[in-house]
Amino acid sequence: MAEELSYRPRDGELETDGHPRHDIPVDDLMTTLTISPLRVSSDVLRVSLRSVAARDVVLWCAARMALVDRCALLGCLVLALARTPPGRAATIAAATGVVAWLCGDGVRANAAIDRCLIEDPDNRMGILIAGIVRHGVPPNELESLLREIPEETLDGGECHVDGEHTGRYSF
Repeated sequence: MAEELSYRPRDGELETDGHPRHDIPVDDLMTTLTISPLRVSSDVLRVSLRSVAARDVVLWCAARMALVDRCALLGCLVLALARTPPGRAATIAAATGVVAWLCGDGVRANAAIDRCLIEDPDNRMGILIAGIVRHGVPPNELESLLREIPEETLDGGECHVDGEHTGRYSF
């Protein structure tokens, strides 16, 4: 399983991270994931999930998806993570770990968490999901927690806490 989430460049692969079709605004990512999650490509996820704001949107949307759509999203995340070179994968690995856990796939969740924390031992989401998995928090409880997060807290990677706008918090 770890090999599935390890970096594997495609034959003849060119660097496409700067390609405009893969770099979409967070609001558009949220709209696409909400309306038609199967239309989000692994390349879009790979590029978008460099940002914490996009990661938070993906997790917020994943918690609201039907299981079949969430599992399809997991497949795209796994592919995106496998195409992300070392040193760039912590945020997407954390998102993959959370979505895998939401899908009930502990093996992929643990492999993604390992990659996240190897690349960035201080990654907050990686540490959080590692604790959730280690303590056996059921996926439906994590889903409930994520569903309680109001949409308006997703504001460029920053959250409103007690009416105050702060950049210190992200779910």
